[in-house]
Amino acid sequence: MATYAELANRGACGVGGVEGTNLSNGCIIDFSRIVAKWMISPSVRIAPTDDISPLSYWQNLILEGKLNPLNGITTFVEDGSDDSFETLEDDTQDLTNEGKYRFTATYKRGVYWNRVLGFFNGYSNWNTILIDADGRIVLFEDNNGFGQGYTTGMFRRRKSTMPSSTVSLKQMTTIQFLNRFEFDDNTKVIQRADLDFDPRTLGGVNEVKLSYVNAPSNTDTQLVVKAVLAQDNKTPIEDLEFGDFLHQISTTPANPTAGSEADGVYTLTGVTALNTGDNTTLRIHDNANNRAIVNKNGNLYKSATLAATVIA
Repeated sequence: MATYAELANRGACGVGGVEGTNLSNGCIIDFSRIVAKWMISPSVRIAPTDDISPLSYWQNLILEGKLNPLNGITTFVEDGSDDSFETLEDDTQDLTNEGKYRFTATYKRGVYWNRVLGFFNGYSNWNTILIDADGRIVLFEDNNGFGQGYTTGMFRRRKSTMPSSTVSLKQMTTIQFLNRFEFDDNTKVIQRADLDFDPRTLGGVNEVKLSYVNAPSNTDTQLVVKAVLAQDNKTPIEDLEFGDFLHQISTTPANPTAGSEADGVYTLTGVTALNTGDNTTLRIHDNANNRAIVNKNGNLYKSATLAATVIA
């Protein structure tokens, strides 16, 4: 117990002692060049008892819409404001303001990636976990022992570096950590060797573009739809099943009960017979878990909703 009388005006020097200055008897905890940042929901608290070693732990966060890996960083530069100091007339100096960490990341992943980065523009929408070149996970631990992403304020997609005869096309983002103490005092590093997967290979969600091969028509009980990667508008998605689609007539589910696939073209059969003028929607959906993202052998897929009005 410590009473107010004991604590009031108690000098900081010597309180609890200064600990940790002898590093000769253990491992130095370090990390290397940052190659990815994981944008994680501020609501995620990694409990001390959570088993974070399997890939499934992190993929489930992606499936729940709480984690987005942004891989492929080529350079990661700290370019925040320096600490500010006051200088008195006799040259006595003291700190007046601590600069916050700000990081600019550069990618070389094409124009589609630049579009993706724009989805994260905003303020305090996501926190940040860092991944280094050796597969370490870098985050911070709060006072209750829970792991978290660093509290992130600004996330802005920067202007692309335009190509020339000497410079290639590159994409850039800037983020700022709001609480300097999280990084300076509470950083924790999870070693790659202690995990059952390589964090450097954790992929995000594949955006799928759906289009009808045959327009939905009156009396149809099947749908013929093509699925390709939105990234290049041509790579076929071949590992989906009929149960990975949610089809609705107006707002009433009318899911297929069977189906087949050939070169990314899906023939979905057993839907409720369509009528001229029906408004229908189709999208990829994990019906078993009611999620917008499906996991097929480690590949994660999501699509926009494909709407159509049934023709005669």
